[in-house]
Amino acid sequence: MGKLLKTCSEFAADLLERLGHRLRRRKPRLYVHYAVAQSLWCIATQTERDGTKTPIMQLIFSADFNHDDPKQDLVIVNAYPKGMRQQKVAAFEKFNVPPGRIVTKQVAVWVLPLLAEQGKDWKGRFILVDQFMRKHKTERVVFRWVGCSPSSKNPA
Repeated sequence: MGKLLKTCSEFAADLLERLGHRLRRRKPRLYVHYAVAQSLWCIATQTERDGTKTPIMQLIFSADFNHDDPKQDLVIVNAYPKGMRQQKVAAFEKFNVPPGRIVTKQVAVWVLPLLAEQGKDWKGRFILVDQFMRKHKTERVVFRWVGCSPSSKNPA
């Protein structure tokens, strides 16, 4: 009986230690330093099966990424502008941010509905999602319009 009690006691201590570790663990802070000159947006076009064309907002930016977790890699698996649920076209390529390193990446997403007026710059934030589905909100940045003027026809 004493051996069973000792085994249960060790099991409970291990369980409580793991639970305490989970409760203490905080979400790492992700730092994003935009290359402002490379934060751009335009209109792309998606052709549906019935032949109709749907305008899609295309956003592209380059940035340096790092985080403050000293032990664990942070893998960014999704990115989308704040106010959207997720990107429309699955073209995002995940990337890894190791601890203590700065990673420079270009991120491109296509989203619906359009968040900005065609021909004007758009100012907004991005939501970056890591491998544990934790969301990291960036600072606001201006995305410069680089598409055709609204009066000209889109060649697409």
